[in-house]
Amino acid sequence: WMDALPKHAPPRRMPALPNSSSAFWYGGCACGACRYKVAVPRPTELQHCYCHLCRELSGGPFMTWMPFHNRQFEWIPGNPSGTPRLVRTTPFGCRHICSNCQSVLTIIYDGQPNHVWPCAGGLDDSSIPQEEDMGSYLSRVCHICCRFVPDWFSIPQDGMERIMNAS
Repeated sequence: WMDALPKHAPPRRMPALPNSSSAFWYGGCACGACRYKVAVPRPTELQHCYCHLCRELSGGPFMTWMPFHNRQFEWIPGNPSGTPRLVRTTPFGCRHICSNCQSVLTIIYDGQPNHVWPCAGGLDDSSIPQEEDMGSYLSRVCHICCRFVPDWFSIPQDGMERIMNAS
């Protein structure tokens, strides 16, 4: 994920996926109680966010988010004790958090109520494309909230767009 770049130009172009078929990516929380699937009918984007809250929630220097329309995202029924809670975490959005293990699963921005942004770190490795194919699934990859990068971390010189605040 970290090094994947779109394999096409210009950056905003949305080509068909390989074999012109939808892909399904699966993910969930750390304890496995909350599961979801995402239909990926066209390339998506990745945003590596360095804001303070994303760093606190992830325990790392950034969190990576992927936007999908609500029609593309589905919670998989399963463990009733693993129902995700929708929690207001910022003045501009809420996050789905596992009731059992407290894993952060998604963010839903107030200004984008028809979209859900799953955390890429929650995706199952077995459901995402191999590294050499990942670029064909992406329309844009960028670093956001770069003004909040901690002093102990350096954003890689990867050629990706860098945005000082949220995009």
